[in-house]
Amino acid sequence: MRGAVTELRWLPQGEYQVTARHEPACTMYMEVHMELSKKTTLLFPPDLYKQLTRLARQRGVSVGELVRRACEAQYGVVSRESRLAAVRDLEAMSLPVGDPDQIERESVPSPEDLLP
Repeated sequence: MRGAVTELRWLPQGEYQVTARHEPACTMYMEVHMELSKKTTLLFPPDLYKQLTRLARQRGVSVGELVRRACEAQYGVVSRESRLAAVRDLEAMSLPVGDPDQIERESVPSPEDLLP
């Protein structure tokens, strides 16, 4: 039996814990602690779904988790703390950056430069 859920336990505030057993190659137990409160249905072309299931299997996650991670990466659904940590990391690099006017002059062409 492939991908059978062996235990589903509801936790406070709509969170849940899943213990799943995956076969046939090996037995893997996975526990997930997260709040999932919205549901959607996605339809994939067969080739894309096959690729997603293969990738999810390689990473040891469900297709749903793979799609959630992709959405977070693509659309920037990250915590305030993560964004602030990224800003601190960039600041620590001491990159040569000019003032905003200088940056605009260097990156935005003048209207005359756009004319043929």
